[in-house]
Amino acid sequence: AAAKEEDRATLLSFKNQVSDPLSTLGTWNTSSGVDSCHWHGVNCSSSGRITGLDLHSNNLTTIGNQQLCSSNSSLESLLLQNNRLDGEHNVFASLQRCARLKMLDVSFNTLAGELPSSLCENHPQLRHLILWANSFEGQIPSALAKCKNLVNLMLSFNRFEGEVPSQLSDLQDLQWLSLSNNRLSGEIPAALGRLHRMTILQLRDNRLQGEIPSELEQCASLKMLDVSFNTLAGELPSSLCENHPQLRHLILWANSFEGQIPSALAKCKNLVNLMLSFNRFEGEVPSQLSDLQDLQWLSLSNNRLSGEIPAALGRLHRMTILQLRDNRLQGEIPSELEHPIYLDVSNNNLTGEIPLELGRMEDLIVLGLAYNSLTGEIPTGFGTIPTLDTVDMSHNLLQGGI
Repeated sequence: AAAKEEDRATLLSFKNQVSDPLSTLGTWNTSSGVDSCHWHGVNCSSSGRITGLDLHSNNLTTIGNQQLCSSNSSLESLLLQNNRLDGEHNVFASLQRCARLKMLDVSFNTLAGELPSSLCENHPQLRHLILWANSFEGQIPSALAKCKNLVNLMLSFNRFEGEVPSQLSDLQDLQWLSLSNNRLSGEIPAALGRLHRMTILQLRDNRLQGEIPSELEQCASLKMLDVSFNTLAGELPSSLCENHPQLRHLILWANSFEGQIPSALAKCKNLVNLMLSFNRFEGEVPSQLSDLQDLQWLSLSNNRLSGEIPAALGRLHRMTILQLRDNRLQGEIPSELEHPIYLDVSNNNLTGEIPLELGRMEDLIVLGLAYNSLTGEIPTGFGTIPTLDTVDMSHNLLQGGI
């Protein structure tokens, strides 16, 4: 009973420090006689101890420096995402006594400052640290490696700089590492290959350079790899899919990768998105990609690809987006490409007539054929496709209209 009373007193003290313009914490009072476990956003254990606070999307603007937890607090989960907390509040200083905290989500606020190196010392049981979409800055502390139980570390959409700490490889339970949209530089640490349980690695929109470390092939559980919008280079290893059999999303666009697209990517049988645009790949489009029967988005635009468009891509019945524009492709458009709703082969060296089958694609939304050398009549079927929104056939040798 004494512990429960202490929990309630701590909440009331916290309430007095909060700017709550919507009065969402109006139920937090003793005059109504309502048990504190039934106050707005409060979750309790079977013994009546407060274990969770869910205060997301309540328009909270300011939290004072009052400690949120008592010395024997049972608080395990704190959800403050999507409020209006600003950079003047040091949220971590208010949580120093929350030693049992397992989940902290303060995403989608405007919090700022550096992460304290003592964060994991204060919260040794932390499993989910979700800070994305704020204005945190400075370097990512290597001391985060002391949060041995971390499963999700999500720091994207901030202003972190410096290198990705190789010490994060000590987080053997880590499944989701999200560091996108920051100002990180240097190379991707080879040590991340020791994260055998990692399923999602997001490093997009940084200033990373070098090659994708071959050690990442040890992450056999990986389902998403997104390193787009960096300055990474080198060739894709042909063994990529042998070691990542569960890979579903391979997102590498807007880098400086080169060489040929490995035909062995066809061994990634679960691929849904294969996005390699805006690189320096050359050679032909591998016809073996037609083995990827779950593929929905194939993006190979803005490379140096040559040869013909493989007719075998027509076997990808689930593919909705095919982007091949701005390459050096030649030959005719295969009539087998009947499934995409977004088809863009603009700015290549394609010849021949537009296949009649394209005019019968009932779900087609976007069609880009511009800047080729296509000839003949425009199929009349395009005028009857109800979903068709954007068509560009300019700068060809076509006759007729839609």
